Parts: sequence; C-alpha cells; structure tokens
Amino acid sequence: MYLDTIRLQLRLQPAFHLLKYIVVARKLYRSTNDKMIAGICGGLGEYFDTDPVIFRILFVILALPGGLPGVIPYVIMWLLVPEKGNETTNG
Repeated sequence: MYLDTIRLQLRLQPAFHLLKYIVVARKLYRSTNDKMIAGICGGLGEYFDTDPVIFRILFVILALPGGLPGVIPYVIMWLLVPEKGNETTNG
C-alpha cells in the first residue's frame, strides 16, 4: 500500500510542475479607476501589471510625429476595448 502511494506520487510529480506554467485567461478592459481620457492606458497597465504612465508616455511619443501613429491606435482601442464593468455576457 505504501509503495503504491509512492509510485502514484512519482507519476504525478511531473504534472504538478506543469501547473505553474498554466496561464489564466485574461481580457483587456478600459480602466474605470485609473483613467485620464478613455482608460486605455490604465487598462493596459492593469493587463500587463505595470504602471500605466509607461503606456501614456508611449502614446504621447507616438503622437508627436504628426499624431497618427499614437492617436489612431488609441481611438481604435477606445472603440473596441470594453470598459470594465460594462462588458456584456452571452448566456
């Protein structure tokens, strides 16, 4: 009985090591708490677990040369990314 338990533990041990690599599915939302304009940078900060100031600076830098490289993606994300708490559920 004891040897069977040890064999079972040895068979299951590699599976336990794989559990730490399972990625939890996350969804990108616009932030309602940390927003300046539409909450895009705050949502990106929450999604990537970083400071949203990094994304704000990136969008400003991309907006400097004529505005299009930074403004167009921001507006597209504003239209496509749902606001946290306002997402619709199917069912």
